[in-house]
Formats: sequence, structure tokens, C-alpha cells
Amino acid sequence: MLDSTSKANEPLDIENNFALILTATICVDNLPRVYPAEKSVREQQYLNTLNYYLHNHPRLKKIIFIENSGSSLNALEQATKNNPYQKQVDFISLNNNLSYGFKGKGFGECLLIQEGLKESKLIQTVTHFGKLTGRIYLENITQILETCPANFDCICDYKDQGYKFKNALSKQNNITPFCDTRFIAFSWKFYSKYIESLHLQFIEKHPNKGFFIEPEYYRIIHSLEKEAKIIKRFKNEPKFCGVSGHSGGKKYGGKDYNSFSEQLKYKFRSTTRQLLPWLHI
Repeated sequence: MLDSTSKANEPLDIENNFALILTATICVDNLPRVYPAEKSVREQQYLNTLNYYLHNHPRLKKIIFIENSGSSLNALEQATKNNPYQKQVDFISLNNNLSYGFKGKGFGECLLIQEGLKESKLIQTVTHFGKLTGRIYLENITQILETCPANFDCICDYKDQGYKFKNALSKQNNITPFCDTRFIAFSWKFYSKYIESLHLQFIEKHPNKGFFIEPEYYRIIHSLEKEAKIIKRFKNEPKFCGVSGHSGGKKYGGKDYNSFSEQLKYKFRSTTRQLLPWLHI
């Protein structure tokens, strides 16, 4: 890996030193509470996302697409024939998701990144990478990355204040602080030292528990704020598009970021982020 040591006042070299990881699970057979469950629907959503990044955000030159259900990637590879910005794309196929489904989706995603990066050639050419859930896309990812210094170790969105309000409303105490892991970025040095084996360490200590990626990422990243270059709040409100699969009740059981309610929520949070940047909701 390249040395990520840089001057604090230098901006991140997005074109040369950053790779975008798109995580994917095309086949979800036997995995509970995963939406949509239809293989063809999921494949088309990943294809839509890949095409979006091929045809937009010209500064993003390197993409690593990692799939962990052993599904064919032929349709996605064919999409790169229409590549107007001549982006480099690594396609990596793994087959380890169903074996670890009982440990939780977070464990599967961490394992996907860990094992996928071992096979990536593009990761060898960058100092930093960002992980993005592969069925949704981040419309303002370039603007977010343009605020990053070249020497950052981690940039993410802390959600460590609003949870208290949610607990009070629900009269429960089961919501904890967490990092939003829909999009999160690391220096390779920071990831390999602190994040790469986090899921394995958790399962070793808690063999009978499921691994939840967001609170565990928060726990370790928050603990390292004094010794690493942590950016715990995006300057821009992330604008996600597409349909996620983490909630129920809507089409495909997911959250439609293009719906009126989600667009309204985005506008409210965007305004709040500018007026009250210290408020992490």
C-alpha cells in the first residue's frame, strides 16, 4: 500500500489516491429479513448503481465491486464497455455470505471488505478508500470527498446524540450511539490497523451474539479520536438515492430515498447540518 502520510492542508487526491468500494450480495437465499429477496431485482439494482458511477462523478476514477454470494458478475462487467470517463473497475466474486448469515449482515459486510481487498489490484494503488452500500448511490459523494484532507484516517457520520431522544420517545433504552455505515471512508493504514479484524475479534469474544456493524464501528472510531485524524461529521448532508433494504413496510420491504417523505427529511437535515453543525442526528 502507498504511504498515506501527507500535509494537513493538502486536499485528498481523489483521482489517484481514492477507490470507491461497492458492496453487493446478489443472492440472499436462506438469509432472513433481507429485502428485496428476488435475485433478479437485486442484480438490476446493483447494475443501476454501477452505471450511475460510470456515467457520473468523473473525479472518481477507481471502483472496486465486491460480491459475496458467488453470483455471476457478467452483466455488471458488460456494463463497463460503456465507460465514458475510462474508470478502472475491479470485479471481485466471493462465496462466503451464506456460511456466516447467522452472525448478521454486518459481519458479512465486514468479511466481504476484508476478503475482497485481498484480491483487489486497485486497492494497491490508493491511500484511501470508501465503502458504499451497492444498491443505493450517493449523489453528492464528490462534494463530500472534496472536503477531505489528504491525511485523514476516517470520515464518517456520527449518530451519537439523537439516539437519546429516540430512547425517550420509545421509553426504551436499546438504541445506542453509532456510525452511519451506508458511506464511510478510511485511510488504508487506519483500516488495516484498527478496522480490518474488528468483526473477528467481536465474534471471538462473543461467539453467541450477532455482530452489529454500526455501533461497533462507532465504539472503536470514537475511542481513537485523540490519536488519529477522525472527521466525525460530513460537512454536506449525504444525499442517498434508490431503495435500501433495512426497513419494512414499503415496496420490496425497503426505504425509498426518492419518496416525498425521505426528500423532506433530507432537506430538513441538510438545513440543520448547516445551522447546527454540532447536532448529530
